[in-house]
Formats: sequence, structure tokens, C-alpha cells
Amino acid sequence: MAFENSIRVMQGFAKKQIADTKKNAKGSNLANEITATVLGSFEDEPRVKFTMPDYTGFMDMGVKGTGQKFKNGKPLKMKTQLQGQQSAFAKAIFGFNKTPSFSGNFKMINPSAIDKWTIQKGIEGTRDAKGRFVSRQGIKTAIAISIYRQGLGQGGSYNSIAGTGFFSIPLAQNLTKMYENLEGAFAQDLIDNLKTEDYFV
Repeated sequence: MAFENSIRVMQGFAKKQIADTKKNAKGSNLANEITATVLGSFEDEPRVKFTMPDYTGFMDMGVKGTGQKFKNGKPLKMKTQLQGQQSAFAKAIFGFNKTPSFSGNFKMINPSAIDKWTIQKGIEGTRDAKGRFVSRQGIKTAIAISIYRQGLGQGGSYNSIAGTGFFSIPLAQNLTKMYENLEGAFAQDLIDNLKTEDYFV
């Protein structure tokens, strides 16, 4: 049996999800690393497979900082746009039992992980407030400490898309739409297959 209409709906869902993710991610390189593929057929458990970097969930949900005093003697807190059911859904799809946090076993980001970002931004070095030269290595370390304290999220450090639900929010909306469209597509596929098998006279 062929289920072309249903497969087409799933392909449309995958394409829309990727488009929405890129739109929400505001040109972030991360969005370009997220792909979607429709696998199998209705005889072989069709599914949409998303491939993405391991840290996507952390960027989508944001990561709470330690809240250590950092600026003007006041702890800075990460903000996220994910609330209530949106937060619960994001945790479920990324396998988190709570919002990620720089505490417990989740330690500070290794400064070397920020190296690619500093290169893309053309950062080689800078001068501090006293005119002293700060190397790129020093900048990477300062950024890592800042993220550790403030977190990754709206209001935190270097966070253009962190904590915005750039992937999970449209996913919930697009899944709902896909399930609605699948009802009619599946019914049409059944009719088409019955006609093909000469069950109708």
C-alpha cells in the first residue's frame, strides 16, 4: 500500500520546522546544522528524524547561571521565554528532567569551546579599561566565566538565541498542524489504495 498523501504531509512538516527554526535562530550557525529527514513508509514505521548538535537543547531552553555576584554587587539571572507547557515540552523532547543549570555536574564551559565563535567574530585581542592588552585566550576565559555566572539565556551572556525556544516552540505548533493534516491525508490514502486494489466497482 502507498501512502503518498500522508508522506507528503510529513515532508511538509519537516520543511516548515526547519524554516521556522532558521527564522527564529536569527542567522545563527546552529540553525544550519539542524536537518530533518522523513524515513520509511507507512509499512515501515514512517518518522521524521531531526539531526542536530548535542548542545541544541541547552541553547533552546537556556542554562541557568550560578547567580554569583558579578555586576554592581547583584547576582544576574538568566531569563527564558519558555514557560509552563512550553518548558515541559522542551524538557521532554531534549531529555531533560529540569531546566539545565551550571551547578552540580554541569561545570563551566571550556574556554576552548568558544574559540570558533571568537574566530568567526574576528576577535584577536582587545584592550581593557586600563589600556592593557587582553589576548584572545583571555577573552575566551572571561566569556566562559561570564556565561557560568549569568547563564545562557535572555539577559545572560552572548545569548542571541539561548532560552528563546527557537526549535521547541515552533515544533509544538507544527506537530499540532501535522496531526490535523494527517487525518485527511490518511483518509485519502486509504481511498486511493482501495481504488488501486479494485475494491471499488
